[in-house]
This record gives sequence, C-alpha cells and structure tokens, in this order.
Amino acid sequence: MEFGIKISSLEELQNLKYLDKYNLIYFGNEFCERKIPTFSETKEIFEFCIKKNKTFVLLTPLLTNLGINNLKHLIKDISEINKKFEVTINDLGLLEILEAFPEVKINYGRVLIRMKKGPEIMTGCLKESPDNFKDNSLSNPELLDFLKDLNIKRFETDVPPQGIDLPENSNITLYLGNSVISVTRRCIYPKCNTSEYNYKIEPCKKECLNQIITKETKYFDRPVFIIGNAELIKTEMIIPEELKNKFNRIVIFPNIKNNL
Repeated sequence: MEFGIKISSLEELQNLKYLDKYNLIYFGNEFCERKIPTFSETKEIFEFCIKKNKTFVLLTPLLTNLGINNLKHLIKDISEINKKFEVTINDLGLLEILEAFPEVKINYGRVLIRMKKGPEIMTGCLKESPDNFKDNSLSNPELLDFLKDLNIKRFETDVPPQGIDLPENSNITLYLGNSVISVTRRCIYPKCNTSEYNYKIEPCKKECLNQIITKETKYFDRPVFIIGNAELIKTEMIIPEELKNKFNRIVIFPNIKNNL
C-alpha cells in the first residue's frame, strides 16, 4: 500500500509532521489552469522530493490551449531535473504532450470520472437510496481497457458519502478528506469583492485564493465549499469496508484549503 499527501506549498511540506509515512507528494491544481504552478514553485518541491526519496505527483486541471502550452513547458523543465515522476491528468488533451515523456507515469484524475454526487443524496430528499448513486465510469471495463491502451495505468477517485463502486484488479487511488461535486469553466470569483460584480466573464485576478464561499440548505447533509471554479464537500477519513482490496494507494487531503 502506498500513501500520499496533497500539499500546497514548500513551507507546508517542510513543516509536515510524519513525513516518513508518505511515499508520494501531490502538488498542483485539479480544476483551474490559471492555478498551474510556476516552474520555480514546482522545482523547489520536486527537488525536496528527490532529496527525501519521495515520488512527486503533479496534479493538472481542465485545460484550454493556454494551459496545455504552460504544462508542456513545465513538464519539460522538471523532466530535465529528473524523469521519474507522475502526472495526474484531468483533461485528455494532455495525453498528446505526455507522449514525449515516456518515463512519466500517467494517472487518470477524479474530475474525469463520471458519477452523480451531491450532499442532497444522503438526506433522502431525492427519494432514492444512496446505494443507487455508487455507479461511475470506472465500472465500465471497456473504458478501462481503452485508457490502459493509452498508457494510463492508475485511476484516482475520491469517496463520496454514499460510497463508490470500484473495479477489481486495477491500480486505484483513493483521495480522503474531500469529494468533488462539480467543476465549471466559468468562475464566480472575478470582481467578487467590488460593487461592479455582475457574474460576467472577466479577467482573472485569482480572487479565489483568499476566500472560500460556503453553501448550506436543509437539503444538504453537510456544507458545500465553492473553491474557485469547483465545488467540494468534506468527507471523513474512513474507507468503506466494501472497498478493501480494491485500491493500492491512499492520498490524504488534510483540509479543504489544500484545493485552493
């Protein structure tokens, strides 16, 4: 069993308690291409991982041509330091770029996994059993075979409150600590702190880095956190009994701010 942790900065990594228990360090953003880290930020963490004999995993988001171009240069630059690292993709458009880096291991990110999620599932307001919401795209063996042919050898998912059905005999990573509910290309944060706010497409000034919006209603069993262009809920650090022997890696998200 492998153990990883998601970190947001070199300082957080340097101050991490029980570093020795983790084999892998996850860094980057799964949702927004404007939060792709710089080479300078990535290099510091990558070199720390090499020094401490940890596997570095770069998380990547939904992408446009701008994001693909930025990641092309970032992956090239860090591969010149050391070619042994992993990239978790959340956009299939990155696969063509990664063909030039055959030693880099490719993981299939949780944003790409189709599944019905939401804090209303557990309250009963949908008048369906939560067990009816465990199905997901990883249940499709033809999809898994197709992705494996594309050199994707690992599949990464969170564990929503209702649980999740997982296939046998695949390399599965479980993210513990939060679950992604939805992701959009249109962010609500630009100009959110001004009187001019009107929810139009505006230049990004990364206002989301300094604040988190919380949504609560009587139909939710827990609050929803709007972090940039993604909505997440906190989940318990508990693995359902039925998932035992169906995964071989665990990644801890210590707090909701690790997704900023």
